Amino acid sequence: MRIRKPRPTLKDAHEFRMRGTYSVCGSDYITDKERIDEAERVKKQLLHLTTKAVPRTRNLEYLVLKCHTITEFALTEYIRCLAHPVVTTNEIRFTYAQKLQIAYLLGLGVGDPVLLPSLELLNRARNQVAHTLKLDTQIIHELLQINADETIPKSVPLTKQLRGIRSITLCICAQLCGQLSGQIHCFAKNQSPFR
Repeated sequence: MRIRKPRPTLKDAHEFRMRGTYSVCGSDYITDKERIDEAERVKKQLLHLTTKAVPRTRNLEYLVLKCHTITEFALTEYIRCLAHPVVTTNEIRFTYAQKLQIAYLLGLGVGDPVLLPSLELLNRARNQVAHTLKLDTQIIHELLQINADETIPKSVPLTKQLRGIRSITLCICAQLCGQLSGQIHCFAKNQSPFR
């Protein structure tokens, strides 16, 4: 998807006040068919990304950083696909927490008690690694615990922590793809949320 009309600037506002008109060719909006096609492309890209980009590493900090980057990309694409005007990935310049809030406002994680807290914990872990170069394993334990079917002991072997974070990242991306599929279903039935 590309922008068909540039975002109005302060200069445009001044020119509008002086001339009384604002003429830019094109439209910021796309057809439902174009939106469906874009959501399908993004869905395939996310599924491909998660199978190829989640690293097989024994470095917990590196895995946290990589999984955070993957989920941030997924959140950005989710927002971009559901945004009313056409926007590019580079135009969505928000923090991870802000992207998570916007995605929630667009319907991500509504009715799911685990998805948003998992993303928030992954963000906390990433911020800790990025700013202190250390990782509090309590955050990882909490992330694993809320995604587990059973109680997890306080001391979890590194291999299980790594496997758990990989699995959680794959599940998060799959859920984002599922949400996009839900939107595609609405568009296909001519039930656009933008009408």
